[in-house]
Amino acid sequence: ERARLILERSPAGRWGKPEDLAGAAVFLASAASDYMHGHVMVVDGGWRTCGFAAEVAALVSESAFSALKAPVRRLTLPDVPAPASRSLEKAYYPDWRDIARAAKRLVRGDHPRST
Repeated sequence: ERARLILERSPAGRWGKPEDLAGAAVFLASAASDYMHGHVMVVDGGWRTCGFAAEVAALVSESAFSALKAPVRRLTLPDVPAPASRSLEKAYYPDWRDIARAAKRLVRGDHPRST
């Protein structure tokens, strides 16, 4: 049941695979990405602390700090246990609307302390 609910929220309608990120990884590692806008938002379905998003934010901050125009933003699950009810899950799990709102805030320069 849980897997079905997660897949319903996935734009691709399937579980992600490492090769799904290959194009983005190749671009970001290439000289083509040298001219960027200086803003980074990491979106991850894991928790904010000690997760993938935290590692990416740390790597970007360490390796490209001088190119950043703002702090690295993270859109993740909150650092609390997952809810058990469907109504609470809607507020807990970010969806495409949350990502779009966060991206708009990033472009506008609205940088709250936490996302």
